Amino acid sequence: MYWRLPAALALLTATMSLPADQTDPRLNDLFEQLKDASDETAASDTANAIWKIWFESRDPESTKLLQEAVVAKQAGDYTLALDTINKVLARSPDFAEAWNQRAIIYYNVGYYDASLADVEQTLKLEPRHFGALSGRGMCYLGLKDAEEALLAFEEALAVHPWLTAARMYADSLREALELQRRRGV
Repeated sequence: MYWRLPAALALLTATMSLPADQTDPRLNDLFEQLKDASDETAASDTANAIWKIWFESRDPESTKLLQEAVVAKQAGDYTLALDTINKVLARSPDFAEAWNQRAIIYYNVGYYDASLADVEQTLKLEPRHFGALSGRGMCYLGLKDAEEALLAFEEALAVHPWLTAARMYADSLREALELQRRRGV
């Protein structure tokens, strides 16, 4: 799935020295760079820098637990991942990436409504979270709501214009919805 963070990036956050999160002041400049990126490589580099910041909590124990949850999630141990994420959220309820990671876990097990609720919490804390916006689109695809999925992917692209999978889904959905309109469906 395109909105999962590569394991290498999760491990990189362990080496960061400054606690951060969605409130980090560096994000504003990074989001400007992301919108202005001239190619996919520049956008990817900027997006990775954003993800690194998002994965850092102001609470080092929450950062450590989040990393453990991601490893469990990537191994397919959703019970352990969910238990660990819940510990993070108990410690740091204002940590947007913890909400996003729980949304991903819920999505992976087919709990789309629970995933959407956590996406909304992520977006309350970080409205520019292109991963959560894309995740919202994936949930709506799972719920077979093409119009809401398209809106979500378009919102993600407004923040991160180089999201290849979001662009592919948006283009495909736009075409399918237009075809339905023409057929009167």
